[in-house]
Amino acid sequence: MQLTGVGNIKVNKKIKSKENKIKIATFRRGGLGDGFIQSAITGSIKKHFPDSDITVYSDTTFTNIFHGAQYCNRIVPVEWKRGLITEVDVRNFYLSIHDVWFDLKPLQFIEGSKSSNFISEEKKNRLRDIESRYYYFNGREIENFYKEMDVIGQTQLFSKIFNINASMSNAHLNEQYLINFEQPKKYAVISAGWTDTSFYKSWPREKWDKISLYLNKNGICPIQIGKSSEPIIHGCISATHLSLNQQYTLIKEANLFLGSDGFLTHVAAKYNIPSVVLWGITPWRVWGHPGQYNVISPKYDCLWWSYYNWAHDHKCPEIMDAIEIEQVQEKIQEALNAKN
Repeated sequence: MQLTGVGNIKVNKKIKSKENKIKIATFRRGGLGDGFIQSAITGSIKKHFPDSDITVYSDTTFTNIFHGAQYCNRIVPVEWKRGLITEVDVRNFYLSIHDVWFDLKPLQFIEGSKSSNFISEEKKNRLRDIESRYYYFNGREIENFYKEMDVIGQTQLFSKIFNINASMSNAHLNEQYLINFEQPKKYAVISAGWTDTSFYKSWPREKWDKISLYLNKNGICPIQIGKSSEPIIHGCISATHLSLNQQYTLIKEANLFLGSDGFLTHVAAKYNIPSVVLWGITPWRVWGHPGQYNVISPKYDCLWWSYYNWAHDHKCPEIMDAIEIEQVQEKIQEALNAKN
């Protein structure tokens, strides 16, 4: 029997061997804000290397952030363990199946057979040196490193260290349309952050009440976002009953964002919304973003990552309470003037 068909056609032309895609892994643990920064940097890496194979290793607390993201090939949830154990265990177990491993803590770390393609050995050793003290709580040293590198925020640091343009705009979010919620023509969203994960960065309610009044007098409707368990700011429209995905849309279409350092502040940075951000305990150079209107407490002290229970320090409310209403009003006016 004579066989015919494509499978039996003789091909004289040499078949080119397919190039192996570079295998990249990104890893981070922490809260929603940490995951969102990982999302932004991972999306930026994919833009830089569109043909790469990317695996996202994420803390189980924020794995859902990556669902539907087009920039990664797979998501691997990682259970958190105390201290350095998670980083070391995950890195040691999975490193060999990737060409490059980015550990995207506030001080980014790199390993892998092709890591030298991204960074000089001298700079890598410098990062290693600071990394070796990370779990000795060297927050102030990391803050000083950002000053030395002349950068604001973790995406800028990543860009400068690895020569890959990183931006919060590359982060992934599953937005949802607003249903049965009528948006005012001109509005500002306020994220007070009175939650069990960001209480130490929050500002007193009576001060937010006065900012709400100030916005109303200036023809801007204040809308409060966040969790439904948070107290309502007087004079605000409450949107805390909306799903988080709907609140993304509310932020995206706002004229102004106000709040302390936190996840929703990073969301505002993704959408490039003019943002007035209050700082007292966490360093704005490390956790902020270029273009924000930063209100820094007169009693600012980088307690962040200085010792194990830093977030429960009795000084936290004292430092945040020291921020004056006039400071915030001044920055609001700056932001509005710049937009007009």
